[in-house]
Amino acid sequence: MTGWRCISPYARFTGCQEWTSPRPFGWRSQSHRARGMPMPKRPCLRCGRLTANPSRCDVHQAEFLAQRQRARDAERGSASQRGYDSKYRRIRAQVLRAHRARNGDLCEGWGVAPHGSADLTVDHIIPLAKGGTHHRENLRVLCRSCNSRRGSRPDNQGGSYAL
Repeated sequence: MTGWRCISPYARFTGCQEWTSPRPFGWRSQSHRARGMPMPKRPCLRCGRLTANPSRCDVHQAEFLAQRQRARDAERGSASQRGYDSKYRRIRAQVLRAHRARNGDLCEGWGVAPHGSADLTVDHIIPLAKGGTHHRENLRVLCRSCNSRRGSRPDNQGGSYAL
């Protein structure tokens, strides 16, 4: 069988019996998923147990993600450390109450037409990261998806929607 070899890169570990001749120029083998085969198991980076996950077994993947989230939270700080204290929460509730009394569950939209949404949030027109404040003149109501879409960009970067 000279010139013949297994097309799976994990053949030594999985016992793959799918053999092919040397590949012609530009030919690519299909992946295991494309052929409907399960992915070959790999050793966990922590304990060495074989797993179908890319790098860690289920137990160690959960620990890794929890540790990474704790590190992000510690770096980011709490809501009050970032300026969202009880005074802001009180003003936010007042702004939302006034908006709902005036417009109901209507999002004015950012980059999209105004639309109805029950998941309304308060958005800073000038973001806190860019020197904005918690004054009512700097707050407006957007739905969660519009607020996330906007991020900390100013309004003149694709946010206006002409009817």
